[in-house]
Amino acid sequence: MQRLTAREQTAPSVAQSAETPSWGRRLADLVILVRLPSCLAGGASVLLGMHLAAGKGGLSPQIAWPGAMSMFFAVAAANAVNDVLDIDTDTVGKPNRPLPTGRLTARSALVVSGAAALAAVALACSLGSYAILWAIVLLALAFLYSYRAKNTVLLGNAIVALCASSPILFGAIIAGRPDSLAWIGTGLSFTFMLGYETLKTIADRDSDAASGVHTFASQFGVRAAVLLFRALIMLLTLAACAASTASPHPVTYLLAVAVTFVLPAWSAIMVLGKLPDEKAIRGSVFLMRSAWFLGIIALWLLR
Repeated sequence: MQRLTAREQTAPSVAQSAETPSWGRRLADLVILVRLPSCLAGGASVLLGMHLAAGKGGLSPQIAWPGAMSMFFAVAAANAVNDVLDIDTDTVGKPNRPLPTGRLTARSALVVSGAAALAAVALACSLGSYAILWAIVLLALAFLYSYRAKNTVLLGNAIVALCASSPILFGAIIAGRPDSLAWIGTGLSFTFMLGYETLKTIADRDSDAASGVHTFASQFGVRAAVLLFRALIMLLTLAACAASTASPHPVTYLLAVAVTFVLPAWSAIMVLGKLPDEKAIRGSVFLMRSAWFLGIIALWLLR
């Protein structure tokens, strides 16, 4: 926890120099801390898994809402603790985030993370022991990534991709029917998130290198990371198209894939180029983030 201790030594001077934030500013900082869009995506992925497993009949409110909200809070907990353990890195690469600016303290962020983790486990209690275990393991993996695995080149990216894609399978399990469509959706989501996380290492390469964090881009360079990103998107495109054979309405599914995933993802590749500048990287990240949320629509049409 040396990274946290180092930041805590400098935090008082930053906090003292800033004005006390308003309640609106604090709420906005909380939204930024937990990364609300990714929390919503986690909850939506649970509903997607239930739909893929059992169609409309799988979306029982008695299990849908506890499942979705449990995942919402699990993602919030993971994101908050990630920011705490990444304070030094964010001070270099993302100095305007709540913790580096001192608008939120590391202690308050840990309280938010702990409360969200407890809420995630409590909501899972109504779904059975397997759901409780799932929530605990997911939280443990997220903490492992933030504390240690981010510094392990591709293993860290794989852990994040696993955490981000597993809510689909979780939803299918609590619906009672984790069939082939749920596994296909989880696999496609995993591959997409692995590509997205690779792209993010390009965006964060300078701050990661300055902080001694070993990611693919900081270790092997931007050009190699761009090539890996392209390869993953090519693989995902082929897999997403092949998945149409499992869909009862393949034409509609393929049209949705083309609009929600293929277009933004390949646009990201074009914008990125071979050796991108900062503007190109930001544009590519935005396009891939759009594909992340829109892709849920395409996967919904698998069934």
